[in-house]
Amino acid sequence: MGLLAGALWFYYGSYQDKAEEYRRLNLQYNEQVAINTTQQARIQHLAELDTQHTQELAHAKTEIDTLRADVAAGRRKLRIKATCPVSETPASRGVVDAGTPQLTEPARQDYYRLREMMAENERQTKYLQDYIKTECYKVTK
Repeated sequence: MGLLAGALWFYYGSYQDKAEEYRRLNLQYNEQVAINTTQQARIQHLAELDTQHTQELAHAKTEIDTLRADVAAGRRKLRIKATCPVSETPASRGVVDAGTPQLTEPARQDYYRLREMMAENERQTKYLQDYIKTECYKVTK
């Protein structure tokens, strides 16, 4: 009888060890599933942020291209605020207003490129700010 009780005690202890190991592994598995689910949600959110900011940048570039085409076709005018220095010589009094100041073609192209760069920088900055707000602050909390 003592031998049977000892064998049962041995198998019971072994079963308890295996059950504890199973509980520990199950807990680790559940934690990993939760981590993976959270990570997938973060990846999805980043993809949505990227899509949103890419669309906004494309829209800004389209507006600049439309402005460029409208100015080239004469539908819109590109005006600058300028003042011309007034000469004190009598010859300047005879000069009639020759029209509004215009940008040279290279200056006009530089203007469009500058607007594109500003739109890109604005979108990139907004994207990074959103990324920091949603991803970095979330991790530290």
